This record gives sequence, C-alpha cells and structure tokens, in this order.
Amino acid sequence: MRGRHLPLRVGAATLILILSNTAGVARADVPKIATTVTVTASPDSAGWAQPVTLTATVTPIPDGGAVSFSPVGPPEAIVPIDGAGHASVTRPIGCCGPIVVDAIYLGTATYGASLGTTTVTITDDRVTPELHIRAAPTSVTRGDNVEYTVTMSPATADGSIRLQGDYPTTGWFPIDPSGTTVIDNPATIDGTFPTTACYTGSPTIKPACAAETIPIVVQSIPSTTTVEVEPRNIHPNDSVSVNVTVDPPPERATDATVVFGETAQSVPVTIDTTGHGTVAVSATVDLYGRFRIGTNHVYANFPETMRSDPSAGEADLEVGRDPVDLTVSVDAAVLRAGDPLVVRAIGDPVASDPRIWIELQFGGVNFVADEAVLSPAGTFSRSYDTTGFPVGTYRVLISTAQTDQTDTATSSAPFAVVEDTGPPLVSAPTSVPVGSVGATLTTLRTSWTATDPGSGIAAVEVQRSVDGGAYVSVPVTAPTNTLTETLADGHLYQYRVRATDGLGQVSAWVDGPSIRPDLVSDGASSIHYAGRWHTQSYPYYLGAKDHWSSAAGSTATITFTGRSFSWLSAIGPTRGRAAIYIDGQLVATVNLYGPTSRSNALVFARSWTSSTSHRVVIRVSGTGSHPRVDLDGFLILH
Repeated sequence: MRGRHLPLRVGAATLILILSNTAGVARADVPKIATTVTVTASPDSAGWAQPVTLTATVTPIPDGGAVSFSPVGPPEAIVPIDGAGHASVTRPIGCCGPIVVDAIYLGTATYGASLGTTTVTITDDRVTPELHIRAAPTSVTRGDNVEYTVTMSPATADGSIRLQGDYPTTGWFPIDPSGTTVIDNPATIDGTFPTTACYTGSPTIKPACAAETIPIVVQSIPSTTTVEVEPRNIHPNDSVSVNVTVDPPPERATDATVVFGETAQSVPVTIDTTGHGTVAVSATVDLYGRFRIGTNHVYANFPETMRSDPSAGEADLEVGRDPVDLTVSVDAAVLRAGDPLVVRAIGDPVASDPRIWIELQFGGVNFVADEAVLSPAGTFSRSYDTTGFPVGTYRVLISTAQTDQTDTATSSAPFAVVEDTGPPLVSAPTSVPVGSVGATLTTLRTSWTATDPGSGIAAVEVQRSVDGGAYVSVPVTAPTNTLTETLADGHLYQYRVRATDGLGQVSAWVDGPSIRPDLVSDGASSIHYAGRWHTQSYPYYLGAKDHWSSAAGSTATITFTGRSFSWLSAIGPTRGRAAIYIDGQLVATVNLYGPTSRSNALVFARSWTSSTSHRVVIRVSGTGSHPRVDLDGFLILH
C-alpha cells in the first residue's frame, strides 16, 4: 500500500506513515518565523512630564501579538499590533537625560519575539522654587508647640512639605494655594538649631530643600506630685496601695520613690505616661517594719525629667490595732425549755488577754452573765441549763477584752425556746402543667403546704415514683413548697412529701394522686372540628403541623377523662380570640394576640380535684383584622 503525505504545521507537527497495515507516529519541530522591531519616538526630545508617542513596527507582519513598551507608565504599556504590524502608545516617559526605550514584540505561536530600541532625551524644564522658614513663638514652655511656617515661591498647591532637624516631624504636609504650610512641633530643648524644609515637586516646580537657623528658648515645666493611700485606715500586716499622680505626666515612663517617714525605708514606683503609678506594700509592724500603730507619713519623690522639674507629695496612713475574728454559735437554734444549750466560740488570733464574757439575753434581760477563757487554740465550749426559760427568741453575746495590740470583738448567735406542738402538718402534693410543652415532654409544677406553729419548718423531703416503681428523692430546699420538673408524656407519676420541724420531729409521708400526662395532637380522632378549619405545616409546631381557622363560630371539641386540661396554640400579631366552654359553661375568652410569634404556647389550663369526664369546646370569635385561631394540641393529665 502506498503511504499518504500530510502537510506539516509550524511548531510541533504530527507525521503519520502507513506502511503495510502498520501505523507509525513521529514528531517534527518547525521553527518560528523570525521578526524585527523598529521603534520611533515623536518628539525624540521632550520636557518633564510631556507625552511622547512611541511607535513600533514589526516585520514581517505577524498574525497577531502585542508590543510591551518600557520604561512607560504606570500603568504598564502593552499594546496589540494592528493589521499593518504597528503598535503605538502616547505617555510621559520619565526624567531626565537620554532615556533608552525598549519595544518588545512578545511573539505568537507562529512568529518569534524580538526587541527594538530608541533613545528619547528628557529635560527638566520646571521652575526651581525658593523656600523660607519662620518659627513662632521662639520662647516657649517645655513641651509646648512651636509653629513653623514654610513659604514657597512661586506659590502652588501641588506637592507637599516636610521638616527635618532637631524637632523632627513625621510625614508630608499639604500646601495651601498661597504656597504656605504650617507645621506644629513640641519644643523640648533650649538652643539654636538648623531646620530644613523640603518640597516634593510638582508638574511645574522642581523638588527643593532649604535650611534656616532658628533660636528657640525653652523654659522648664513645674510639676506637682500627689500621694494617696488606699485604704487610709488599716491593721498590721494588711496590704496598702500607694497611688502616685504626677502633673504634667512624663513623656516616658519614669521611676519615682515612695518613702516611709518613720523609718526612711523606700520602694520604687514607676510613673507611666498618663502620670500615674501604684505600688503595693505590706504594713508590717515590728522592729524592722515600715509602719507603727497610729499615724504614718508616706512621701513620694518625683525626679527631674527632660520636660519638668522635680516635685514631692505626701499622705497620712493610719495603722490600727489588729482585729480579733470572733465567732459564736449554738448547737441547736431551736429547743424546748429544759433542753441543754451548748455555746461555742472561736477567736482568731488569740489575744494576749484570752478572757471572754458570755451573756444570754432575752427581752433586754441577761438570763446568764458568765466569764471564761479561750483555750490556747482560741476555742470555747460550755453547756447551759434552760429549765424555766420562757418561750421566745434569745441571743448569745460573747465579747473579748481590748489589748495594746488587738481590738475588742463581739459576736452573737440567736436561739429560740418553743413549745412542743408535735410534728409538722403537710398537705397532699398536686401537679399542674406550666411553661413549655415539647413533642414528648411536659413541664409540671407540683405544690404542697407544710406548717408547724411551734418550731417552724426546718426541712422538706419530696420523693417521686414512676410507673409504680420505687420512690426516689427529688432535691428541694426548705421553706419552698413547689417543685417544677420536665417529665416524659405517657408515664404514670406520683409524688409524696414529708417535713421536719426545728425540734427534729418528722411528719409522716403524704401521698399525692397518680398522674399521667398525655399530649393529644391537633390531628387526633378524639378532636371534632366544625366550621372552616385548615391545616398548616411548620417545623416548630407539635407534630410539625396544626389546625387553624379565621371563621367566626368554627369550633373544636374534645371529650376526655382527667384531672387537668391545657390548650396549646401559636400566638402572634395575626392571632385573635376564642371562647372556651367546659361542660356547656363559658369559662374564659382567650386572646392569642402577641407582638411576636411563638408556637406551642400553653394558653389556657384548668384543673379539678379528681379525674372526671369533661367536654371542652373552643369557639373562634373572628377578631377584627386578626381573627386567626390555632390549635396545636391538648395536654391532658389523667
């Protein structure tokens, strides 16, 4: 078989040879076509910032591509060639002198890249300005501003000015149309200093700098140091904060010295750039301490700084006697006449005079006046006979002696003598739904009463049984008489309660009724709808949907046996009123209107003392511009 000849493409071509049913594949690299670039400039001599037209001609004429001109820009100058092989750009080139401009043809897949150059002479024909500097005032207080005024001739608002010298500034400052710039600088050092003003330049005026020698007289700043101690009255070994304020604040953080006058001991304190510094010390009172009992003088010395003079301040600190922490307690806060009263006391630290005085007071009369001594550990315990004590409230008062180093201290504890009226009286707990209702959970509040006319209620115990199982304790704290819990629907619950009085007497357990919360969905067969009702799906409704009606007179009826009934509904700005009838009697009108929308809210509840049969009818009222009534479900407690 004779082979076929295929034409070659420029670049990488593929050659296929067919010989006797055998195909072979070979590659051949074809070189790109060489190009040249000729570039011209018009004009070839120009002034500063004058546009120059650069034209590049590529030969032979390629099949596309672009020419990059450099230096030109910004922005970068890359220009596509036209059908005659030309590319042109008009831009300012730069400054100054002979500048070589490159024109680079970037090439294509067929035509190779090439470079052409030309030279353009740029002259800076801008005006050279004159700069003059003035300063005012030339006599200032240290840290005050000196106003430097720079005037430029010829006047222009283009460009900006900066100062250089012993009072340096940061950044460049604008020029007003009169050619003037005003710059404020703080003066910190006396002397005569050379100051230089520099101008950035503009399209018509060259950059330039000029120097002036300006004498500045700087006066020192008087400073004031204020000392405060916090607290001003302390006891030995307490911690005290010494707060130092310096006005004016130093230009950088500076160390001052706090001195305690009685001993001349000192500690450093750092004054920050806001003029404040604080140091904390312990007010030790001993042979080597900084303080003594009574009035102590605290001084602060602030040194001279670059900006301000030195200064000093002082404050008084009162160190009082060491307090005694005395605590008294009784073993039983409630007792019967004739029961022993055990009084205990703890004193810390133990005073050098450990005596204490004990009084049992009732109605302004001391039933007991006794003297004792704290143990070496600072403790005291004694039992008193209360036979013949009248019923009422008493106070145990204990006081200590004052010494040279410690203050007196007093502490008291109440106790009561009561009649024995027997154990507390407790009512059976009852439960009603409250708060939110979930798809499988119900929040119930269980209530009871517990009373004791003698010593009062000291503790309450509550236990719960689930589905007839063993009772389990539920934590509560006396004197509460309610318990709120979230329970699972469909289970049988029973609560029981007992109480303990102040004498430790415990009542019998009192059982509440068995209750079972059941959630009846709006789609249950036990609910009968009459009138115009609709359903709506929403993920936050119970079961993800509810029934609703805006037609006045539409009703929803349910008949059930239970001890509590609750209606669950959505509320919001589009909801209105509905009347509720129980066993044929109008018992309430419920308003479902609210400023914000909320789903499965408990909007009505009614409870009975026992589980009996009831018929509940909800009738839509058709309220004005917001008549809608929703039924999300019912909660029945059996």
